[in-house]
Parts: sequence; C-alpha cells; structure tokens
Amino acid sequence: MTALYVRTRIWWDRALSRLAKIWSDEQGATVAEYALVLVIVAVALITVLTDLRAALEDKINGIICEIRGVNP
Repeated sequence: MTALYVRTRIWWDRALSRLAKIWSDEQGATVAEYALVLVIVAVALITVLTDLRAALEDKINGIICEIRGVNP
C-alpha cells in the first residue's frame, strides 16, 4: 500500500510541476497576441477592400455609361 501511495504522490508532483511549467510559459501568450493582431489586420483589410470595391464599381459603371452615351 505504501508503494502505491509513493507512486501516486510522485505522479501527482510531476503533474503539478508540468502544469506550473505550462502556466508560466509565455511563448503561448506571444502566439496568441500575434494571432489577435493578424485577425485585426484581416478585418481591417476586408473592410477597406469592400469599400474600395464599391468605389471602383461606381467608377467603372460611370465610364461604361459615358462610352455608351448614357447619362446616369
């Protein structure tokens, strides 16, 4: 019974040690920060490109109307 207790205690101490190491590791936080910045940049880029698309469509439609001689 004592051997089982010792093995369980060793396992528990190792598990807690691993958890403490993972908890104090800041590398994962850095990756999360970069991912967050990437998401923000992607959302901003999508927004800008959507507005640009609308402006370009208006400009191209205006050019087509002028070529055809149609007044908008």
